[in-house]
Amino acid sequence: MCNLHYQQMSHESFYQVCSEAGAFIGGLIFNLKTLTPCQTLARREAGFKMENIAALRRKIGILTDNTIYNICSKVIDRVEELCTGKAYSALSIGVIHGDLTLENLVFTKKDESNEYFVNGVIDFMDSNIGGYVFEVANAMCSVMHASVINGGTDPFFAVGITLKSILSHVSFNDRELDALFISVLGRLCTLLIFCRHDAANSTQTANHIPLKFDILERILQDVWGVGKDEWKRSVLI
Repeated sequence: MCNLHYQQMSHESFYQVCSEAGAFIGGLIFNLKTLTPCQTLARREAGFKMENIAALRRKIGILTDNTIYNICSKVIDRVEELCTGKAYSALSIGVIHGDLTLENLVFTKKDESNEYFVNGVIDFMDSNIGGYVFEVANAMCSVMHASVINGGTDPFFAVGITLKSILSHVSFNDRELDALFISVLGRLCTLLIFCRHDAANSTQTANHIPLKFDILERILQDVWGVGKDEWKRSVLI
């Protein structure tokens, strides 16, 4: 099953889902690193990052809240610096899923217990060549969004559990761990801008989007507000 009902889940079960999802994601990334990119994916890598950044700049006007607009504007600048500067060369790059979120993991419930395990992943439509920190950032944003929906769980602690499980299968260097902070912010801004833009221009898309914009805005402000160093201390458990 996909799209678990997090609001009906106990805190213990939710944290177990985070740990299980992290273990699966870490294992998947470990295996993706062994793949040799096909020519189609190899051609996508060069323009993928900058095309997204240019599109974000074009569509940022969809944000009507000044605080959110200003944060996203600064984040886009930081993401561009990451993708065009020396820091990018320090990232592990290879074949990525491209949309690795809780919504794209297939969960199975263990008998009559409240435990779940992951036995698959769907939706490889966004597969491309990129940094694995971006892949992990996608998952971390999804976990924080689900944590708020669950209610009462700490989004940063939930991310910490997920990241700990990921890092038990794949290692990140110090620069990659630093890049996770801006990558998470970049993912949150991307979701807010692109999904708001799509929802405003298509009723069908608006009904399909499972994200709650007010939750994304709250998470964005929380992550931006604590800063990189405090955020790292919170999630590296």
